[in-house]
Amino acid sequence: MQNTLAACYASWDKVNKARERDAYVYRVLVNMHARADADAGGGEQPTADMPEDAVADPTHQVDDANAIPGGSRRSQPRQ
Repeated sequence: MQNTLAACYASWDKVNKARERDAYVYRVLVNMHARADADAGGGEQPTADMPEDAVADPTHQVDDANAIPGGSRRSQPRQ
């Protein structure tokens, strides 16, 4: 918030000339927040070594559970 106010103060001529001053300051706030998130680099972290243990993939259980009700509905005779 302080960085936003400092940026607006430094560009006060632009803020003052804007038709919608609140919207201008809000846009500066949003841009500063987005830039801070991008600079934080909270994404993936590279490693030199791959993990030793493989992790089981439980998605087949969901696929099987979804396939059974759908398959039984299709096999019933229409009345």
